[in-house]
Amino acid sequence: MASALVGFLLHAALFLFIIVIAVRGSMAVARHPTYQSMLRFGVETQLLQDRNELSQYGMIGILRRQLRTVSSMGLSFNTMAFLGTAVIVYGPSIGTGGLSVIGYGLPVVALLSIALGATLAELASETPTAGGVYHAAYASGGERAASATGLLLLMGHIAKLTLLAGAFAYLANDYLAARFSFTATSVSYWICYLLVTTSLATVQQVASRSLRWLLSAGVSLQVLAASAMLASLVFLFWPGEYSPAILYQWNDAALTGNVTMSTFLTGSLLLLLLFLGMDGSGLGAEECIEPRVHVPWAIFLSVAYSSLLVGVLLFFLSLLWNPGGDMPLDQGFGGSEVFLDTVGSERGRGWWLPLILVALWLSCYSSLTASARALFSMARDGIFPIGQKLAIVSLRSALPLYAIWACAATVIIVMAVLQSLYERAVLLPLTSIATVCLLGAYGIALSCRAWRRQGAKGNDGPWHLGSWSGPVRHIAICWIAATVLLASILLDPIGPATGILLIAVSWLTARRLRMQLRRKRRGK
Repeated sequence: MASALVGFLLHAALFLFIIVIAVRGSMAVARHPTYQSMLRFGVETQLLQDRNELSQYGMIGILRRQLRTVSSMGLSFNTMAFLGTAVIVYGPSIGTGGLSVIGYGLPVVALLSIALGATLAELASETPTAGGVYHAAYASGGERAASATGLLLLMGHIAKLTLLAGAFAYLANDYLAARFSFTATSVSYWICYLLVTTSLATVQQVASRSLRWLLSAGVSLQVLAASAMLASLVFLFWPGEYSPAILYQWNDAALTGNVTMSTFLTGSLLLLLLFLGMDGSGLGAEECIEPRVHVPWAIFLSVAYSSLLVGVLLFFLSLLWNPGGDMPLDQGFGGSEVFLDTVGSERGRGWWLPLILVALWLSCYSSLTASARALFSMARDGIFPIGQKLAIVSLRSALPLYAIWACAATVIIVMAVLQSLYERAVLLPLTSIATVCLLGAYGIALSCRAWRRQGAKGNDGPWHLGSWSGPVRHIAICWIAATVLLASILLDPIGPATGILLIAVSWLTARRLRMQLRRKRRGK
């Protein structure tokens, strides 16, 4: 009883923390002494203000500003992809750490992720450029910090996109094989994988004006699908097979023994994948109207809504857990079968799987958008030798098409390399890379900000936490350090190896970045 009480208190603390952070953010925007929204004078007036603020960073606004709060939130919300990621990691996480990863691990991971999201929202409010935390690191830490942050950020987003695209191809391959009566093979899997990656870039190129609507559709579809799943679970199966107390008894997946601390932590690290990519809205800041306010709200609300929705969904799903079911041992995308089998019968899967596939495609679309903006921003600053091509923006679509197709090609290469090394077991390597690289990028930017104690241009953005900023930021930094260490030990060594390699490369690119930025300042 006491264990269950602790678990419910964690959920209550999560909800209260969200409310407190939201209140402090609202009060900061309303009381900021120097910032004033121009939206009340019309969108055109606000666009003039946005272009003026961007020019203070030595940049020209060549990307089309079309995103508002919901569509901007789509970049973070869909890149985190709580529904698609839950399908991927639910089975492996409880298979590794038992049902207690849902009772204890998920609320703790969500609570600390909200603290991290709040601090990243502050950085986005201070630096409203397409570089996101990469430019925030430059503002506080200089060229070396920025170069390391940018490379880690880009690789982390590429790894998350590779994971989502791989899951889509796996599910689509099985769905089409069952529908049209053919045998699913590695060849048919790769056909699905190539089709999804090329379709993402093609849609961005030929339907550039649909960006806002597709991002908003991704948010709506995930929320509606998760709500429908939850309603069906409650209506059809409540009160379930087990008491909620089973989530707090440290049992293994078979309910025959106890989990160890290392297996519990591994399962919890897999659930962290639900929140990786929360900075996506910051990478779309130059395409957002009034980014100093809308982007931080988009980042924070994405983490908050995702944590609440996925927490409730997986809580009820776990009450229907079948300890006699087959547990996937290949550590690949086969773990998605656990989620689908628990949600419904064979007939129920026919209803939910197409919906999940559409949500996954829209999540891949948002993830590619975020990755391409990170690459575009770094190329624009001159980090890469071929940056002139990657920084080109199409006059017709107002999008960095070379960067978009480069990211799509990189995703194909990354999956091919990992499958040659790990065969089907790519879940842990991709999770390790995404965790180490993305959290490493966040950690460098936040550490530079904490060390300098001043925001971009010496002023806080309109969205901030006031006196809570310092404590919450330090909690987030400690959480990042502990998580990167645990992921390096418990998941797969390819993650820390990739991070170390990128940091080493960043020292070489930092000099090039310094020279390019000096030329910009001199007007060359």
